[in-house]
This record gives sequence, structure tokens and C-alpha cells, in this order.
Amino acid sequence: MKAWEEGLAAMYRGPAWFLYAELWRRAEEQKPDLPATDRRRILDRLFGPIHSKETAGFSKAVLLGHVFQLLLVTYLSIELAPLQPGTR
Repeated sequence: MKAWEEGLAAMYRGPAWFLYAELWRRAEEQKPDLPATDRRRILDRLFGPIHSKETAGFSKAVLLGHVFQLLLVTYLSIELAPLQPGTR
């Protein structure tokens, strides 16, 4: 059972670090004046449950899905902003 759990944890690590890096980059673009220590504190809090050994595998999958959605919404909100009425 332990090997199965380690394999599952490894499966979540890759997407989690990808999301962390993308949100870091997005935060740098949107809030360049935010100190790196604050940015890291915020992201570490967001990703804490995903990296925690106490969080069940299914819960990690759901959390990763929500963070992917968050990233998608941030991209779409920036890309679609020029199409909103009154912003042309």
C-alpha cells in the first residue's frame, strides 16, 4: 500500500509544481511590486494541502483541478478584458 501511495503522490507533484510556477509568473506580471517573500507565502498557503501527506489522494486531485481552473480564469480574464463593453 505504501508504494501505491508514493506513486500517487508523485503523480500530483508534477502538475502542482507546474501550477505553482505559472501562478508565480502570473503574480509577477499582475503585481510586480509584491515582494517575492509575500508571493511565496501566498502560494505556499495555497499549495500546502496539495503537498501535505495528510491530504487524501482524491482531495489532492480536486484541489489541483480547482487551481487549474483558477489559472484558466486568470488567463481568460486578461485576454477577454479588451472585449468587454466600455473598454475599447
